[in-house]
Amino acid sequence: SRAPAQPRARMSGPALSRAQCFGFSPHVPGGLQFLDEERLAFVCGVVCVVYNLETKEQNLVQSNASPIVALDVSANKKSMCIGDAGGVSLFDSQALKRRKVLNLDNETVVSTDYTADSRFCLTQTGAPSYTMSLWNIEKTPKVVCSTRVSTATGPEVYNAEICPDDPNFVCVSGNALLHFYRIVEGQLRPVNVNVKREPQRYMVQCWLPEHRLVLGTDQGELLLVDTH
Repeated sequence: SRAPAQPRARMSGPALSRAQCFGFSPHVPGGLQFLDEERLAFVCGVVCVVYNLETKEQNLVQSNASPIVALDVSANKKSMCIGDAGGVSLFDSQALKRRKVLNLDNETVVSTDYTADSRFCLTQTGAPSYTMSLWNIEKTPKVVCSTRVSTATGPEVYNAEICPDDPNFVCVSGNALLHFYRIVEGQLRPVNVNVKREPQRYMVQCWLPEHRLVLGTDQGELLLVDTH
């Protein structure tokens, strides 16, 4: 009779690691950012690619094993914020090392934004809580104030951004949702801004000087809002 087959020995060797990544995740808020005049950061699946325009080299930054859903770079270009299903991580934009983590209690972030002085970071989570939180990130990260901007069965939220001219003024936008908040005495309080337009599906937003805001809709329209 034939002898039973012996199991094959598992070959040992170095583990595979990514060398380069190609592609771009177009639906990530802030998914394309300049770190400085030579380096461009963009989201490609589960990694953030830092591409040097001069040397054509790539550095790959990975926060967790899940796809990246939000990216932002501080105004002073010293910090980079990466959000995924595991939470939000703050990286040193020069060393590309993780320095701090914002604990979102297992909520998935949909948007992140630094204040103009780079001392605070705004996070917006998705369903079911839709919680917007302002974090002090100078030392150990801590929540300064937070509020829920929608409900589990309410409209989806896509973006939350701080006005660069006024760090106490915030705009939140989404599907038929456009809310403004002002930070007063440690609380995010709703502010009424008269927008003479039926609610739209606001896909993107961008602050301009003098408290003006541009909103992009799913119909390809750009709306200019004066929030004064």
